[in-house]
Amino acid sequence: MKNTTSLAAVAAALLLATAPALASAAETGPIHIDSFQITNQSLSEHNVVPVGATIAFTNTNDSPATDVVLALQSDGAVVDQVEETGSFAKGIAIKHYFGTDVTDQATKVAVVKATFADGSVWVNPDLAVEPVVPADLSASN
Repeated sequence: MKNTTSLAAVAAALLLATAPALASAAETGPIHIDSFQITNQSLSEHNVVPVGATIAFTNTNDSPATDVVLALQSDGAVVDQVEETGSFAKGIAIKHYFGTDVTDQATKVAVVKATFADGSVWVNPDLAVEPVVPADLSASN
């Protein structure tokens, strides 16, 4: 006799584990973070790992953005940065996919800095430009 209840529960858990998880996105300045989605994959019934992320942003400034630096954050600390270069016109959503190397710890994304075609630069006053790296406690003198 098959236990359809547990098969259905396992199938539902696997579907939820492989669905994209929406992480928190911060909004500030002339670059609007539209979304930050982490995609997870189920390795087993109890083991889910991130396999990538998609960041979408829109320039709200009249001048095209030419360089956008994004901070990936976890628990308020910057764990990595991603730089997007190109010509990002006002009102056009830009989406970029990243592999697991930038999604292992990130739960939130924020704009660090944006440079525009007219030469103006916006710097987020609430973020450090360099990633905050935890001190290596094992390396003591």
